[in-house]
Amino acid sequence: MSQPNRAEDPYSVLVPSGIVVLEGAVGIMEPYDTVDPKNKVVTRELLQEVSEVEAGTFSLVANSIDMDILGMPASALINELTDLSKTRRESSKGVLFGQLIVRSVFNEERAALVALKPFKTAKEAAHEFSLGRYFKGAGKSHGFRTFEPLGIARLENGKFGLLTSYDHGVRSLDNEVWNPANALNSIAVSRAIGKAALVIASMHASGWTHGDAQIKNIFASNHQELFIADIESTQPFKQKHGNPVIPEIERSIEHDIRALAMSLPNGRGREVVPDELLDMFSTFYTTIIRNPKSEVPEELRKSSKYFMQLMQSQY
Repeated sequence: MSQPNRAEDPYSVLVPSGIVVLEGAVGIMEPYDTVDPKNKVVTRELLQEVSEVEAGTFSLVANSIDMDILGMPASALINELTDLSKTRRESSKGVLFGQLIVRSVFNEERAALVALKPFKTAKEAAHEFSLGRYFKGAGKSHGFRTFEPLGIARLENGKFGLLTSYDHGVRSLDNEVWNPANALNSIAVSRAIGKAALVIASMHASGWTHGDAQIKNIFASNHQELFIADIESTQPFKQKHGNPVIPEIERSIEHDIRALAMSLPNGRGREVVPDELLDMFSTFYTTIIRNPKSEVPEELRKSSKYFMQLMQSQY
């Protein structure tokens, strides 16, 4: 039996705190990189695989996680590694982090670090899976990405879980903003709020709203790559007959800005974010959404000051 490469995986030496068995092995989905959720979030092909996940008859697409396993998987489990959640702060709640181990009928074994986010239904998991596949490719051109979705697993408790890759060196921005060791006028906090502005503005400029744009759902890597997470509520700008529905888009943008503002320090448990940081956020945000290539309707680009006043009003 081949073993996971311990030398390349420093987390494999951690002692698991628990084991989660995935029923029917694990359904790793085909990479639908051409899916455009703006037109149809869950494709017919993906729904077919979702039904197989629900029935427990799905198979493993091994090359999705470079496992190179021959034959059908005989078993799959996740060794929970709680230390992996330390860089995720509030965003780690309800999510299991660990080492996915898949063993084939030929007794071949492979491992990969993953995050498992629970959903009540396989279709809900498939919705976020499809969005994740879309942003994995399209997001890079917009200045952000998301964690690579690997597949959907059926859990012992009857729920379903979305499997995503675990990226080393990626931290949620609430680690900086809510860290009591960082003064709110520190460089670390200033950079975090600036990155949050870049991500939210980039999403809006590319025609999307996040739906839960809290600071905990925005991440940065050691290489300054920006990520979004918890995208099950993410939606494209509402259109009717090919034209933007301005009131709906305005409400969606307002919702994102309110969610972000309310997730920043506001005097409850920590002092208020300094005005100069809110001004910096405003400058970054308005610069991006006023770009001529922005998909934010022109009427709303002119209202960007209003959106920033809305943010500051949360304080």
